[in-house]
Parts: sequence; C-alpha cells; structure tokens
Amino acid sequence: TKRPVYEYVPLARNDDSIVCQYTMVTLEELGLLKMDFLGLRNLTVLDDAVKMVREHEPDFDLSKIPMDDPAVFEMLTAGRTSGVFQMESTGMTGVCLGLKPQSIEDITAIIALYRPGPMESIPRFVACKHDPSLITYKHPSLEPILQITYGCIVYQEQVIEIFRRLAGYSLGQADMVRRAMSKKRRKRSKKSAYPSLTAMKSAALPGALQTVSPAKPPRRSMMRSTTLPTTRLIRPMRSAMRW
Repeated sequence: TKRPVYEYVPLARNDDSIVCQYTMVTLEELGLLKMDFLGLRNLTVLDDAVKMVREHEPDFDLSKIPMDDPAVFEMLTAGRTSGVFQMESTGMTGVCLGLKPQSIEDITAIIALYRPGPMESIPRFVACKHDPSLITYKHPSLEPILQITYGCIVYQEQVIEIFRRLAGYSLGQADMVRRAMSKKRRKRSKKSAYPSLTAMKSAALPGALQTVSPAKPPRRSMMRSTTLPTTRLIRPMRSAMRW
C-alpha cells in the first residue's frame, strides 16, 4: 500500500503474524489486493523425486515430461491413482475408471467437475465422451465453446463466453453474470449484481439479436434472461458455477 496498512484497515496479531481484521471480501471492496499462497506437500514430493531420478539421469527435467504419455493414461484408466495429486480419492478413482481419460483435457475437466454442483454433470460427461452421438447443443453457437468438454458446461470461462456469444455481452458484463451465478457471494449478488444485470438489458440485447437471430426478435421470456431465470440453458451454467 502507498501508506502503512493500519491507515486503511484495523490490524491484529495472530501468533507471530500481523493480520487484517476485515474479511477478504471487505478488503477487496476497499481496494486492497488479496493473494492466496498455497503450500502443497506434493510439490515437496515432486522435488524429492526429481533429485532421486537425477542420481541416475543427470539431465532429467520435470518440465519436459510429455503431456500425452500413453503409459500415464493407461495407469489412470486402470484406477491406479494412489499418490496422484487431486485424483487419489475413491470417488475420483471411480471417475477415472468410467471416463478412461485419454488426454490432458480429460484430466483437467474431471478435476473441475469433481466438486459439489458440477458433479451432477459427470455421468453425462462420461456418456458423451464414449458416445459422441449423445452430444447435443441448445444452440449452434455453443458448439465451438463446449466441443472440448463434450457439450457440457465445465469451466467458468465457458459461462463467460456463452454470454458474450449469445447475448452480446462485453467481457466485463459477462463476468458480472458469472459472479451473480456463483454461490460465493449470494447476498451481495441479490443486492447489487441482479440490478446491474437488469440495467444491461438495453446494451446486451442488440448484440444478442445480431449474434443469435438477426431476423427474429426475441420472445419476452428471452428478454428476461438477463435476470438469470431457471431455464434449460441456465441450469447447467448454475451447476458449473458451484465451486
């Protein structure tokens, strides 16, 4: 900060550390930068493994390990996930057995899906991967966005892109929708995000008309979509946002 932190927020001592007495949400509202630093035991395990491998292969470089090693995917497909970061739980092992991941994108997707909310999409994700004929899109514009995840909404970035493509929102407006759909700040969303979304109607709908259906005006129910109704398209997006 430009001035001492105590001039912005009250401080307290937590053992040997100096901490802020405000929550992270309040700190962000005051304009302070909040950063999360995660300590992972797995990083130490990797570092120890690299040192042991270099005793036999001095030129070994962890960053040069290929992302498409068939032996790795065969191991995961067989359910041998013990010691694999974020994939060694019983539930994740079961998903690997069912999905049979064959690419780094498959692994990324199931890690993103395996949490409350998005877990509802796992059966459909697995089924569509093994049988592409099951993949459907609510609108043709969704195909380039959801193709890599077999027609399922998995990532928050996909939610943002859907509102950009189908509703003509800017990145900033689409991000406000993402925040409103998230469960993390539900009370704040009701007070501030929804009114803001309603105010966007006049700006967003012209883009939606040009992008989605330039010849056919939207139904009245379509115009209410900026207030996030429970529709067949919104439901999976809400599910994808429950991190």
